[in-house]
Amino acid sequence: MRKAGAANQDDRLELVRLTARIGAITGEALARSAGSSLQSARGRLAAAERAGLLKSARPLRDTPALFVATAAGLHAAP
Repeated sequence: MRKAGAANQDDRLELVRLTARIGAITGEALARSAGSSLQSARGRLAAAERAGLLKSARPLRDTPALFVATAAGLHAAP
């Protein structure tokens, strides 16, 4: 049985891989892709950002934040 912390880390690393593959992702796109709620997707993105694996930006006002993989995230999730 895996510990919850290990499962969360695996989930974050898979999220980094997905983000790196497509270049950038929004909460809405992740929710659609994962078949989850928008709130859950935003929580996953925020957790990965707090861990230093993703970075967010709002290049346009009144649009969803875009998340991209950081160098640390790319290193952690080859």
